[in-house]
Amino acid sequence: MKKLALVFGLILMISFASAVELVGKTDFYSGETFQLKVSGNFLEPITKDKVNFFRGHVEIPLEYDVARIQDDYYIYALLPQNSGDYSVQIKEVNYMKGIYSSDEDIEFNFTISAGIAPFRVVPGFKLVKDDFYLEVQNLKDNSINVLLNIQAKSGDTSSDFFASLFNTKTTEPTSDLSQVILKSGETKKIYFSTSKLKEPSIKELKLYYGNFSYGIPIYIYATNNINEELPRRMEFSASQIDISLSTNEQKSGTIYLENTKNATLQNISFSLSGSLFGIANLSVYEIEELKQGEKLRIEIYFYSSEQGTFEGELRAKVNSGSTLNSYLPIKIKFIPDYVSTEGSSELIFEDEDTEGSSFSWLGWTIIVVVILGGSFFLYRKLKSKPKPLNLLKRAEEPEKRKRSKAVEDFLKRQKDSEN
Repeated sequence: MKKLALVFGLILMISFASAVELVGKTDFYSGETFQLKVSGNFLEPITKDKVNFFRGHVEIPLEYDVARIQDDYYIYALLPQNSGDYSVQIKEVNYMKGIYSSDEDIEFNFTISAGIAPFRVVPGFKLVKDDFYLEVQNLKDNSINVLLNIQAKSGDTSSDFFASLFNTKTTEPTSDLSQVILKSGETKKIYFSTSKLKEPSIKELKLYYGNFSYGIPIYIYATNNINEELPRRMEFSASQIDISLSTNEQKSGTIYLENTKNATLQNISFSLSGSLFGIANLSVYEIEELKQGEKLRIEIYFYSSEQGTFEGELRAKVNSGSTLNSYLPIKIKFIPDYVSTEGSSELIFEDEDTEGSSFSWLGWTIIVVVILGGSFFLYRKLKSKPKPLNLLKRAEEPEKRKRSKAVEDFLKRQKDSEN
């Protein structure tokens, strides 16, 4: 019986220990870019304000960031020059620990040695929807040659993802960059082009110098030609969502997905990407079918206690033997005490009907012309109308003329008498 209890206790400990998986190096050089992957069944998002770094037991300020890529969280930081024992702590986050929920602190210990890293990369991960760049800095006192290699993890696995030392917005790269030569202390930007990718993708940029290397996860959650390359058989009622909301205030909005295909679509799943995790939730994440011409109502709930801009996409995907997808870009800006012009009403995300709008303008134009023309005609008519007869004034006029003649006679007689 004791052996059975011991075995059960060991199983329970293993279950608890594996509730959150932390993957990262435990020994770093001075100035290196710290990277940590955090996996688990989190009931609420890991945000930047819940992550802290310590040297010993003293909290220290570092340049760092946190992001979610699919189901995992990534933390990166620019480590200081001082060697010693360090740790990163994640606090006040609920996650599943076996069959129970827990908010115990998550801690990862690591050490910074006395040696200096050959180079560092900023940032330690990237979430993008367009062309972007990373910065590589040489920390050694001599020139180094950093090798680059791009690996496709999911999505578009083609080679149409270029690295270049030139800005990809102004210069189209003709071949992929394979190495970067850096002088002592020099920083270079490595530009990446995403314009030829046909679907959201996850890439990993590997950078090498001797036995030292980095692996930078890159999540491209939108591309410039998604709507052109993919067949449009499911359409959202809006082409994009771009709104501002107040922090600490929940707001909901409605979007519609219409089946424009000449057949019933089955097994449709919905997901959010980019930095929308934790600040946006959906009323539905999967449906069994959507019939021809049918519209599905989807509620989106927004909330954030943090100020900032969050971007990503709402994706509808048909999972029954089809590559059919529909993407809706979403950009939400949370501002403290922001007062929306929509008031407290629910938001409806729909593009305006262009044809209907043109008819509306024509109708209003005709109404305005008629009103102005009628007003001008009425004004002219009132202006040319005879003035009303004033009988009292007309009666007084003969008396005035009589009085004037009497005064003239009196003045004439007085003049004759003087002569």
